[in-house]
Amino acid sequence: MRKQTNFRLLVVLSLALFITGCALAPGGDIDYEAPESESPDLMKIVDIKPITPELIWAQETQEPPVHPVTEELRNELSDYEYTVGVGDVLSIVVYDHPELTIPTGGERSAVEAGNIVRSDGTIFYPFIGRVHVAGKTTEEIRVQLTRGLADFLTEPQIDVFIAAFNSKRFHVTGAVASPGSVPVTNVPLTILDAVNEVGGPTDNAFGMKCIYSVMARKNSSRFSPY
Repeated sequence: MRKQTNFRLLVVLSLALFITGCALAPGGDIDYEAPESESPDLMKIVDIKPITPELIWAQETQEPPVHPVTEELRNELSDYEYTVGVGDVLSIVVYDHPELTIPTGGERSAVEAGNIVRSDGTIFYPFIGRVHVAGKTTEEIRVQLTRGLADFLTEPQIDVFIAAFNSKRFHVTGAVASPGSVPVTNVPLTILDAVNEVGGPTDNAFGMKCIYSVMARKNSSRFSPY
């Protein structure tokens, strides 16, 4: 008998807490100021819509808003310059001096005959020695090498290319066709470009509801591209 009484008491207390929770739950309050003598007209402050199949269909098929490219992003894309990093391979051309351009013979490719950026950010170049190139653009490296060779050659004409981009990569995983890594090159690359490089989102990626997570060392961010 005592067990049944305790059980009934427990049920009553649970119902009381549930009803109190409904009154205290966030989102159930309407912030509306009115004199105590007046009752608010809910039809004027609340938009009531019946939940119908037509309403659900309209919400599911509603076209998402199209966000144009911002002026800031457009400027960043136009001003983008690739900076050389560790592992990149530089192809250095010294006009009228093939012994400096391809010192190991013309049978080798630009990647095979190129100068690999070492772990300390330097390359070794004839006459000049160690040259620090990491964090610099190809134009800055060209100017640096031209000044260094000016002591050994008369008015040297030099051009610098990147034969292999190995220092920076995107890793794209998740609901995409071919998860993998995408190299960062001298062509501006956006997040959507990287996703398209691996085949784009799969059929089960929820289309416009995709959320992309970007992780860079200690920082990370989540966003929708649409």
